[in-house]
Amino acid sequence: MGDLHLTYEPLQGDLLQRALPSIPFSSREALLAKKGGGIAVLFRGTFAGSAVFDLSKERMVLRHIFVEAGFRRNGIGTALLRKLCEMADARRVDFAFSFVSAGFGTPFHRFLTATRLFTLERQAGRSIALTAEDMQPLFARFPLPKSKPAYFFAQSRLMREEFIAHIRPAFPFVADELSAHRGYREDLSLCAVTDGVVQAACLMKELDGELELKLLYARGGKNILAGKTLVRVIGLLGQLDVCPTVRVTPAATQGMRIVEALCPTKHVGEHVYIAYYTGNLT
Repeated sequence: MGDLHLTYEPLQGDLLQRALPSIPFSSREALLAKKGGGIAVLFRGTFAGSAVFDLSKERMVLRHIFVEAGFRRNGIGTALLRKLCEMADARRVDFAFSFVSAGFGTPFHRFLTATRLFTLERQAGRSIALTAEDMQPLFARFPLPKSKPAYFFAQSRLMREEFIAHIRPAFPFVADELSAHRGYREDLSLCAVTDGVVQAACLMKELDGELELKLLYARGGKNILAGKTLVRVIGLLGQLDVCPTVRVTPAATQGMRIVEALCPTKHVGEHVYIAYYTGNLT
């Protein structure tokens, strides 16, 4: 199966409907609202796979890649990634994405290494996964306060943009996602506001049926304020009919420290890696 048989089309119309069952909910909502981008790959006119991505002025970030079972192990996934690299080159933007992996022996890790398109960088520490059972003691300990919570995405555009600009040097990928409003749970993302300025935020993202604590941050390293914001989010999680697994990644450093202190039954999970396109398609 060679590249000569492959064609690429925007992920829209009938192709989008064909791909939707394989696309995580958060990415699906962004595509349907035309807030995200995607491409489909076809083999001799037959849908073979798709990729979903975010695109900003600075970078392209892969959100999801999928190859139909009958087309796997035939170079379709590599071809999709090469196409995205070509798009990044044409737009003169960086191309990178994060993923969770137990190490170099896992299939996706081996796949990325074999493409020779990316440099893989392991982040310090491991992710933490909290199941609904793990969360029950926290729900009992931190019920939802009666006072109305401050939802991050309900704040004014100027306030959100100022906060995004403030965190961008330390969290560029999160800043890009927030600017594009990609995949975040508005009903579970809270903040603390003083004098019209977002002082702290706890932002939750949905991916593949799980929730991810994407950012827990307070200006000036004020862990108490960050902790209070997280506790309010825990209260909201306790109101859900079914609480999915909550994953905390090393990027949310304040969140890692607080969760480690609050939840001794946590499950230490896999490493988080960032894949950077090398800029070499030869």
